[in-house]
Amino acid sequence: MKRKSNAPTDEEIMEHANVPVWLAASAIGWSSCTLASALQQGRVPFGFAVQNDDTGTWAYNINPAGLIRYRHGEFQAMGMRELKEIWSDIANSIVDAKLESARVMAAAVTGAVMGMGGATS
Repeated sequence: MKRKSNAPTDEEIMEHANVPVWLAASAIGWSSCTLASALQQGRVPFGFAVQNDDTGTWAYNINPAGLIRYRHGEFQAMGMRELKEIWSDIANSIVDAKLESARVMAAAVTGAVMGMGGATS
């Protein structure tokens, strides 16, 4: 006998401007605690969590369209560490390219100046 799924449909998810954690967790087969932790750690691409400094409580925002895209495998979760590494690599590549360009220009200018000095002596 096939077990009935309690997962909400895409249409039910889209009824919400901000999908409740329990509903989003059900949609992707996670527990509410696991999803809340992932949101707090910035590890899911379809929502985020914010902690109130005064009370210590958390508020969650889950984008319905993003949740549906994630659910259907259109994009994967990525942690902040991975994102930082990617952006760091990109930034380092840009800096390295600019430094190499500056070295080439400095060598060209130095060569031109040396050539000018040698011609006048």
